[in-house]
Amino acid sequence: MTRKELTFTQAISPGDLKPGDVIEGVFLGSREVPMPGRENPGIIIELEGKKGPVALWAPTSLRMFISSFVTGRRYWFTYKGQETNPNTRRQFHAFKVEADEPEA
Repeated sequence: MTRKELTFTQAISPGDLKPGDVIEGVFLGSREVPMPGRENPGIIIELEGKKGPVALWAPTSLRMFISSFVTGRRYWFTYKGQETNPNTRRQFHAFKVEADEPEA
């Protein structure tokens, strides 16, 4: 398998998704990438999809999962739409994350 570098502009943004859309692939890693017009870099999740490399922009709601992802394991990211944080009243992009269970 050859790894192709993807830029932030090639990553799938939650804004491009509709509730119920699923991004699926084998986790290759994550990395910071420069974001035009912003001081701080963004983070993309790199996957090997059924048709080749896929990159998913990781909003804050997904960043907490990244450290638990296992390289080589298949993940499904189901976009749930925008939800409101009850504490801050700010909207965020919500995802349901599922992973292949390793065989015993």
